Amino acid sequence: MVGRKWDVTLIGAALTLLLAGPGFSQDETTPVPVDQQSVVEFTASEYAPHEGEWAAETMATLPAEFSASGMVVRPAWYFQAEALALKPDISGAPTFAELVDRVWIEDADAPGTWNATDTVTQRLDVGDLGLAYRGGGRAIIGRTLGTHGAMEVSYFQVGNWDDIAAVHDAIPFVDAVDAGGNPTTTFPASLFSPFSDFGDPAIVGLDYNSMASIAYSSRLYNVEWNLRRWVYIDPGQTQLSVLIGWRYINLDETFSYRTVSAEPGPGDTTNDVAIEAANRMLGVQIGAMYKAHIQPNWWVDCEAKAAFFDNNAGQDTEYVHAGVVAYAGTHNGSRWEHISSSAFDLKLTLTAEVTPRLAVRGGYQALWLYHVALAPNNFNTDVGALVSGPALLNDSGNVVYHGPHLSVTCIW
Repeated sequence: MVGRKWDVTLIGAALTLLLAGPGFSQDETTPVPVDQQSVVEFTASEYAPHEGEWAAETMATLPAEFSASGMVVRPAWYFQAEALALKPDISGAPTFAELVDRVWIEDADAPGTWNATDTVTQRLDVGDLGLAYRGGGRAIIGRTLGTHGAMEVSYFQVGNWDDIAAVHDAIPFVDAVDAGGNPTTTFPASLFSPFSDFGDPAIVGLDYNSMASIAYSSRLYNVEWNLRRWVYIDPGQTQLSVLIGWRYINLDETFSYRTVSAEPGPGDTTNDVAIEAANRMLGVQIGAMYKAHIQPNWWVDCEAKAAFFDNNAGQDTEYVHAGVVAYAGTHNGSRWEHISSSAFDLKLTLTAEVTPRLAVRGGYQALWLYHVALAPNNFNTDVGALVSGPALLNDSGNVVYHGPHLSVTCIW
């Protein structure tokens, strides 16, 4: 595993050096005869630094460098402060409870024979949590490098997403009837658990619950260091750039599951499962941005980035049972591994120039994470493994974070 991590590191370093080649050197300038000198002013709306444009300040009276294209180039710093709100959509998480309505119907061809018909009337899963948009912030600072590139560092965090959902039941579950259709075996509630595949067959102490609840919490942190190179620039019309860099994503989550049942008695039987999952993702990132001028002071741009990570992922699970001797007590399990994860980041932005040095930006962003260890997905439905082990790591989780963003960009 360590070898694979170094492979990612070496590949990223080689690609970074390749991209940061001669075109990034501020010393790579060619003097231009005075009668051929042209002065080009790039404003904040054209610049949009995080999405890859570069600035040139119009100050003809000051000493200037001349690029091979003849444009006056002065190094520039840029800063962007952004407010964003993201919402997670999780896929692959299991169902955690089912409410079953059982009806006994007499067989018309065999009087005295009663058949059971089960109907699931309610399910409890991650979709019931109602995870909403959560606010966060992003800060970006960078500096142009010559006429063909820029270097920038960015950081954002969003969280905490947290919510709880529960389902209750007080309807008796009739498990068997006699020849007259009268109940012979009855349990006080009808909620079933994933430990028994929702009653197939039912397990006393794990099923026949009067309450089932789940709770979820998640936090997301992101750091990027990028070098960008322009492959096409048509000032005032369209611009195209590519980037390469490093990306680190830290995703921490917790998930809990609880059920309460009157069976087998006396007293309540409870099942509590608490899971902590973590993803420490470090990898190489590549991307491209296309920008178009639609009005004198308005720009629209689309940026796509893909990242490939070595992910130090793991989960810690605590299972506490009270009620049945075979499951009773506190049981702990843990599993950590280096896995391969990936991300795809898509951002659509509209930029309005306020002054030549200030621009306001707004748009929508979506960030997909693939093959990560999500806390709900690491709920082990094998109660035997929860009690005796071994602990397993489910790294097949996928999640997309999406939402609007609004920022202010300044250059100097």
